[in-house]
Amino acid sequence: MCVNFATFLGGLGLLVYGMQLLSAALCRLVGTDNTILARLHRAGPALCAAAGAAVTAVAESSSAVTLFAMGAADAGVLTVRQAVALCWGANLGTTATGQILKLAGADGVLSPALLCPLCCFGGAALAQLGKGRRQIAGEAMLGLGLTFTGLNSLQTVFLPLLHSAGAAGLLAGLQHPLLAFGAGAALAALLQSSSAAVALVQAAAAAGVLPWAVAAPLVMGTDLGTCSTALLAALGFGKEKSAARQVAAGHLLFNLIGCAGGAVCGLFVQKKPVWHTAASLAGVADFQLAFNAVTLLVLLPVLYGRKGHLGKKKHPKTV
Repeated sequence: MCVNFATFLGGLGLLVYGMQLLSAALCRLVGTDNTILARLHRAGPALCAAAGAAVTAVAESSSAVTLFAMGAADAGVLTVRQAVALCWGANLGTTATGQILKLAGADGVLSPALLCPLCCFGGAALAQLGKGRRQIAGEAMLGLGLTFTGLNSLQTVFLPLLHSAGAAGLLAGLQHPLLAFGAGAALAALLQSSSAAVALVQAAAAAGVLPWAVAAPLVMGTDLGTCSTALLAALGFGKEKSAARQVAAGHLLFNLIGCAGGAVCGLFVQKKPVWHTAASLAGVADFQLAFNAVTLLVLLPVLYGRKGHLGKKKHPKTV
């Protein structure tokens, strides 16, 4: 395969660092423990899910919202039911990154050739010359520019693979949905970010080297892989039946059920011609959004069921 490995590493580094810089700056602007989340102690599951989606879409980090939900449930600020809804909403909010990258794609409404340098230059200028919130906004803009630059670098790396025999062999090895699903989960766990993992899938799709038979399981696998952060954090809570561990389990269960549903749907379309056509950057973003939205709509009513342990909470505290 004719791949510039140095360009790949540089693009991947810019992508991941840009997203981390964007996430950190936006978290400083809005905070993950601000009044939006701090006032949820009387909210229902739907409102909690909406808040989780909104904050994640802005902060670009479902892991941060999930860890907040686990800590809030363990401290008694939120019930387990509310915290689980918050995590489920975060799964939907994390799709915002794919939609943003879709706008900057080759067929998007924003030109990458213009957007990347403008974001980088404008963000760096604000970060250096601005003060307070303007400086933080500059860091967020710089992070966005670096993210787009990294994505474009990865696309240039993947483009030669379109006619590569080696790439065809690699993709042939992933044709089994379970292999593609496992690769997506491993990638998200390794990067500790489903958004970054999906961005890589989008970059490959933009080069035309990914059929839907591979792209769809890859995207579903990233949802499961991102649970690794919550599961690792849950080990730090001593009690086996602690609220935080229940939230982590609920987060994992959401993704497992969603992936199982997606696998069943895949059985009905695997013989359709579209299943073997090349996925697009925009298509991957829309699939991730639809997949998480449908899973949330199907499972959210479960949290309105009979009140039991999920409805209890410790002595309420203020954040």
